[in-house]
Amino acid sequence: MTKLDDIRHLVEQENLFWSAQFQKEAARDKKNPVNFSSDWWRLYYREITDHIGHILKLRSDPYVLEAGSGSGKASLLLSSNMRRVLLDISPSALRFAKYLAERFGCQNVDFIQGDLFKLPFEERSFDLTWNIGVLEHYHPEAALQILKEMSRVTVDGGYLAVGVPNFGAFAIQKARTLRSPILHFVPGYRLGTERPYTPPQLIELIEGACHLEGRSVKSTEIVNFGNPLPMGSPAWLLRSLGPAAERRWPHRKFLIVAISRL
Repeated sequence: MTKLDDIRHLVEQENLFWSAQFQKEAARDKKNPVNFSSDWWRLYYREITDHIGHILKLRSDPYVLEAGSGSGKASLLLSSNMRRVLLDISPSALRFAKYLAERFGCQNVDFIQGDLFKLPFEERSFDLTWNIGVLEHYHPEAALQILKEMSRVTVDGGYLAVGVPNFGAFAIQKARTLRSPILHFVPGYRLGTERPYTPPQLIELIEGACHLEGRSVKSTEIVNFGNPLPMGSPAWLLRSLGPAAERRWPHRKFLIVAISRL
């Protein structure tokens, strides 16, 4: 089997898996339609969208692609003055994203079924090309090809950003522990195919992908999002202890995001 065959098989498997996952998520959400399952998640998304809004604030008409969008919630919560494209291989994911977009009253959003390894866009199209929770499902060779495509469609002076779970975060450590068969009776999220990527590895992948595309990285910042406190923490606990938790455990935040300027 060639590398191309390997990638095609991987895409097919990802489509089947994520279609099933988002069908379940859509069913759960329609039974209990809340924008955020806890105050922790509300603040988490606010952190992300505030930061992305800040780096794009000087652009008059920013054009954003979330490549491998899933529900696309983070992109949907960005400022309405941004034109956004949500691309995913899974029709179920895109149906759920459209459902959320209607609920949030989003405008300027397009939904496209497409392949991360062959993005259906012209070169240098987007001011920001990003995704969250994608790369950790792929081995480094495949991740490199995804990032190469993301680099190709990002404008000069634009941003390429990827977010992966922080395996040092308390929530991820719990999810790793719950993966043990002897804990099958304990409720909670469990890690599946996810693999850890560290900040240096993300930087190396982004720079390598850009090099393959004949481009260079001007700068990269690493930002962590998601308070170290438990995800179910109420608002009063996040207000009272959240800042101290972030100071005490800055590297235990939930999400690692590498943001590179091209």
